[in-house]
Amino acid sequence: MPKPSKDMLVLAVGQALTGTVTSLLTSVSSLSGALLAPSPPFSTLPVTATVLGTLLMIYPASALMGRLGRRGGFMFKAGVGVVGGAVCALGLVAASFSVLVLSCSPLQVAGKTIPLLVRQAVQHGRPWAGLEARS
Repeated sequence: MPKPSKDMLVLAVGQALTGTVTSLLTSVSSLSGALLAPSPPFSTLPVTATVLGTLLMIYPASALMGRLGRRGGFMFKAGVGVVGGAVCALGLVAASFSVLVLSCSPLQVAGKTIPLLVRQAVQHGRPWAGLEARS
């Protein structure tokens, strides 16, 4: 059996870390929603926003990666994750339920939608093929 390349190992570790983002996002958004929600029925709204974020962004994310290439898509994922995390943290500090809900959707896009495409790159065994953007 051939030894995996360094690129494959980097992508595999990245995929493993991405899996933790989804678990943490689900648990933290649930607990935060319960703390900040105006009434108990709304406490699961942040989790719902994460699911809807994935639903609404899977095809646009795929098109974006097709346009930007994999490297550009991965960089976009990282940027969305940083911005979404910062906005989510600000929402928690400000105790704003609406900001928390709105920030959970981009975090899920960075945490689950685009990484699904990373997994596809790893499975094909050509992680950096197609890095160039399409014109």
